[in-house]
Amino acid sequence: MIKYFHFIFAFGIICLTACQSEENKEDATVGTVDLATEIKALEDSVYTENREGFRLMQEKNARLLIEKYEAFAKTAVEETEAIDALFKAISVAQYNKSYAKAAQLLKEIYTKYPKSNGAVRARFDEAYLYDDKIQNFDKAKELYEAFIKDYPDSKYTTTAEQCLSILGEDLDDILKRVQEKAGR
Repeated sequence: MIKYFHFIFAFGIICLTACQSEENKEDATVGTVDLATEIKALEDSVYTENREGFRLMQEKNARLLIEKYEAFAKTAVEETEAIDALFKAISVAQYNKSYAKAAQLLKEIYTKYPKSNGAVRARFDEAYLYDDKIQNFDKAKELYEAFIKDYPDSKYTTTAEQCLSILGEDLDDILKRVQEKAGR
């Protein structure tokens, strides 16, 4: 009788756990759908028209949109969905000149998803961010060199090598050198 009771008790626990995990999956899906709806609304609202027809990002909504993209990435079922959401957050952060946030998100991609194509792109983008936007050329050099070493066959490697060769140079000097070579 006691064995029978233990069997029923164990069976009940298993059924309850299975039902709860199904509910959690449904809750996660509903949460993801809700986030997607919120993201779409925010994407539509982060820009406003001005007299000249340019669309300017609203800073408060941009920060909120970045947070929503991050939340979506955490709840996304597919790795590619999470990476795409993080890259969208990075784009908004860069447009909003939140370069430290962009760098943090790039690092998150290649740390959480090291075997993905997104990781390769994130590593290159981080070097370029330090080069072009942050203008910390020592850090950019370190990141470009590490990228070239770690991804010698990447489609970004040639670009990384070129960026490394002109790192920290003034654009006018680069243009003069190119014009001189073209004139020869």
